[in-house]
Amino acid sequence: MSTRDRRSRVLRLIDDDGSVTVADLARRFAVSEMTVRRDLEQLAAEGLAVRVRGGATRPSAAPDMGRIAARADLTIGVVVPTTDYVYRPLLSGIDRTLRHAGAASSLRVSRYETDRERTLVDELISSGVDGLLFGPTIDADDLDPGQLDWLSSIDTPTVLLERSLPVTWPGRSLSSIRTSFPRGLTLAMEHLVELGHTGIAFFGHARRMDLVSVNALWADLLARFGLDATHCPLGVDRNFQRWQSDVEAERVLTRVRDAGATALVCRDDTVALTMAHCAQRLGIAVPEDLSLIAYDDELATMGQPPLTAISTPKAALGERATNLLLEHVHDTAYGHTSHRVHIELDPRLVVRGSTAPPA
Repeated sequence: MSTRDRRSRVLRLIDDDGSVTVADLARRFAVSEMTVRRDLEQLAAEGLAVRVRGGATRPSAAPDMGRIAARADLTIGVVVPTTDYVYRPLLSGIDRTLRHAGAASSLRVSRYETDRERTLVDELISSGVDGLLFGPTIDADDLDPGQLDWLSSIDTPTVLLERSLPVTWPGRSLSSIRTSFPRGLTLAMEHLVELGHTGIAFFGHARRMDLVSVNALWADLLARFGLDATHCPLGVDRNFQRWQSDVEAERVLTRVRDAGATALVCRDDTVALTMAHCAQRLGIAVPEDLSLIAYDDELATMGQPPLTAISTPKAALGERATNLLLEHVHDTAYGHTSHRVHIELDPRLVVRGSTAPPA
């Protein structure tokens, strides 16, 4: 690979993920870390990247230190529902950006419990944090007006993570940033339709997945691609324990096969890996008998075969959310008007060995 091609690919990775590390790039391209550092220095000299300790970020992802109040005691509270594999890249992005800005963080985990969320947020505000990065548990199918009122009443600069207040909510809005699930599912469907699949199923586990929106999105996609709903079953299971059982995985695969579907999109990676294992046990070959796409792309490479996946830019989301919050903190400190901002980041499709044309 030429130097120009390698640097072009590095630039695409920075653009997709928000940041890269020297060590990871050296492994990915089988070159020395010194070579990677030279690549990053050149990209930085051209204004295409910003060098940070151990790697580089997008120019827009680097904190503007001239606009952020330079205080040694700046502390950001972080409240997330879990620290599992889905949230770890996001938290890494937050931590990396805060350390680069010279700010401290205080992390709390709510375990998807709304009462606990409120307690943790109130404690952080009482402790004097300068801002909040908060992933609340909002059930879009059963909105709690009391919870929404409380969220709207938060005066501390706040950015919501992977959640947002309903656009029709009359209370004060909060800035938010999330990855676009509709875009991700569309990418998966486009890939499978291009391969020739006409029967495509979706199965997802999510405690808070907006079922009304998911059903509407699925119907729109089937209409867009001219697919028959009879052969394209949709299933969402909110019971975290049940879908992990062999019986449940087998039930899902049986429904998929009975509908005549030859492809399955799973949200998230763990669901897809469970389905791949169950398919192997049932004698269903992936991808010969069933194409399989995972969602998140944190564990998808550990499948056999490695799974095609929708890769969500979690680290970039953490970085962008933190920079946005630091701007809000700066505006508040200097008495400036802080406009609410709502950002959606598009995921990307990573094709591996689990998808192929139908037999």
